Amino acid sequence: EKIPIWVGNYILIDYGTGAIGSVPAHDERDYEFAKKYGLEIRIVIMPRHEEGPNANPDEHVLPFTAENSLLINSGEFSGLSSQEAQTRMAQFAEQHGFGKATVTYRLKDWGISRQRYWGTPIPVLYCEKCGIVPVPEKDLPVVLPDKIEITLQGGSPLSRVPEFVNAKCPKCGGKARRETDTMDTFVDSSWYFYRYTNPKLDNRPLDTATISYWFPIDQYIGGVEHAILHLIYSRFWTKMMRDLGLVKNSEPVARLFTQGMVIKEGAKMSKNKGNVIAPDDMIAQYGADATRLYTLFAAPPDRDLDWQDAGVEGVSRFLGRVYRFVMRNAN
Repeated sequence: EKIPIWVGNYILIDYGTGAIGSVPAHDERDYEFAKKYGLEIRIVIMPRHEEGPNANPDEHVLPFTAENSLLINSGEFSGLSSQEAQTRMAQFAEQHGFGKATVTYRLKDWGISRQRYWGTPIPVLYCEKCGIVPVPEKDLPVVLPDKIEITLQGGSPLSRVPEFVNAKCPKCGGKARRETDTMDTFVDSSWYFYRYTNPKLDNRPLDTATISYWFPIDQYIGGVEHAILHLIYSRFWTKMMRDLGLVKNSEPVARLFTQGMVIKEGAKMSKNKGNVIAPDDMIAQYGADATRLYTLFAAPPDRDLDWQDAGVEGVSRFLGRVYRFVMRNAN
């Protein structure tokens, strides 16, 4: 069967080969593209009907993006589950020489330098004669200066500290300039928890035998953004340390529990959005117990919490009734 080729501005050239198969019935962007240009929308994964009193059992809700269903209109693969069909199709493509299954990694280059005072110094020197020279191991760690002036003039404040910037080249002994960028704090947070296992170790970063006793961590609890930020960085760092022979485990944690977000006025609480509720204000008005209890009981830990000030007020009244009941009947 011949299929048309379309150019879409939402297809990323660096995703896969840059040319993808469109599935309008099962992808939101493909669906919108097909509706706009009048393309055929062929259902190949059996949609599940909507539930509820107003649902029409004869209507399909498209696009159907879930994978927990069976294939239809798919030739010899019809009737298979989506997961099994993916495996079978990859095998078919490889057997017939027109494709094979691959893993697409979404990791991008990580720019770790920051123009900040607070961060781990990058141990590099710049010499006019020798070029870029690493700081010798015997001279590590590079220590940040105590006397620093934060002027917000742009660039790193370390660049305005001559006693830090001016150095001697370890190769030729000539004048050298110290790197003034510091590492992104994610570099530290990617492995600091390993250091907890032996914090007084002073001749190497960590002890392999001790790490093998404690790791991997049983449970990681964090917001959904952690799965693509801190957790993925720490996984990368763990694999790097494994390859260097520092640790034996390949993963830092065994299980991930994604907790819900706190929502206010329809958006995630964020300093950038200006919709943050200061805990101090809530505690001052309703008390710490009421604030804690509302946070615990307003939503399950894996669901988003829609913050309502009236909810804290209601919990405060409930705790007041409990307190009065106890005081009346304590004796």
